[in-house]
Amino acid sequence: MKYIVEGDFDVSGNNLHTLLGCPERVGGNFDIFENDLTSLEGCPKWVGGYFNCDRNEFLVSLQGCPDYVGGHFACSNLHEIVSLEGCPRVVGGGFYCHHNYKLKTLKGGPKEVAERFEITYNPALVSLVGCPKRVYYMDCHSNSSLVSLEGCPREIEHAFDCTQTPALKTLNHGWGERVIVGGHFFCDKRFTEDEVEKYFEVRGNIERF
Repeated sequence: MKYIVEGDFDVSGNNLHTLLGCPERVGGNFDIFENDLTSLEGCPKWVGGYFNCDRNEFLVSLQGCPDYVGGHFACSNLHEIVSLEGCPRVVGGGFYCHHNYKLKTLKGGPKEVAERFEITYNPALVSLVGCPKRVYYMDCHSNSSLVSLEGCPREIEHAFDCTQTPALKTLNHGWGERVIVGGHFFCDKRFTEDEVEKYFEVRGNIERF
């Protein structure tokens, strides 16, 4: 039986193994944080607020996610996912993807993210291919295997943070023209301001740590 929930739907921390029987549409937030899910099959197709599937450590894929999420989308501490395949195409808030130890690629990720695109502490991630083309804030710090900024957004309204990325040897993103950063640019000290300015049009400050 298909049904609609006008407000929030919260089944976090219930040791759930399946989402079958969930509403088809949720007007508020949809929270399935900290369960034992292996699949997102059964998720609503449309969520008006935030979507939180953090800490489902047995989840192997994001297939089955809503087509649309109006607020933030959180998919952190999912220890088995290797890509973002299955993500909603549109996220009306921020996108938060941290501590996913097997995540190798951002392919399949959302095409539109209205606020922060935060991809941090993912030790298997090697490039940014799959990012949206335009975001408010791009944060890819502390990805220890990141070797390339290829695929980074072409326009960043506020700031770009690529600090604590020891495997990154160049800021060349491969777009063939400078990427616009409307605010500050944060990077490790080994990169010079000249190199930053070669690849990025930074309208705020360049901060090297």
